[in-house]
Amino acid sequence: MSLLPEFQIGLWGGWWFVAFYALLNIGLIAAYPRDFAQRVFGVPEFDSQKERVFSILNFVLYISAMSCCVFLPLKPGTLWFYAGLAVFGMGIILYTMAMISYANTSSDHPVTQGIYRISRHPMQVTALIVWLGAGFATASWIMIAACIAQGILSYPSMVAQERSCIEKYGEAYREYMKTAPRYFMFF
Repeated sequence: MSLLPEFQIGLWGGWWFVAFYALLNIGLIAAYPRDFAQRVFGVPEFDSQKERVFSILNFVLYISAMSCCVFLPLKPGTLWFYAGLAVFGMGIILYTMAMISYANTSSDHPVTQGIYRISRHPMQVTALIVWLGAGFATASWIMIAACIAQGILSYPSMVAQERSCIEKYGEAYREYMKTAPRYFMFF
């Protein structure tokens, strides 16, 4: 694993991760009614300029990391590669579960079933796991650092999403917040 990777595009590159993730999202969005996509990609109201700036930085970092991954070669035959594939696969399964739970819940109710029982933000958390897996498989410190930074920068956006859910669902969401952690399991 080197600090600065060689950027190249080839048959055995990180673009496979980006393509798989993109096709999965397109498939899931196409499988459900139009309001699902609008809810998934909706942006909450921000209370402060700080929340807005952090949210924009988080989004830019997310797109930059995915774009960077396209040009990173895979490291087949290494422990990094196999660990990355395992982490990526686990993340994809959990991400898909989160999307399906979200899609199958009426917009009149907070999403509290499935993986939402162990995380209030499973789509964000599992997307982070997905891209950490890609970072491991490409043995890229840049990808791993970008994922860690994105995890930190996502906090204000998560708080804004929660505030929006409290406004929309009231006491039902407050009760849900008591039972499900913000990130995962006990975090």
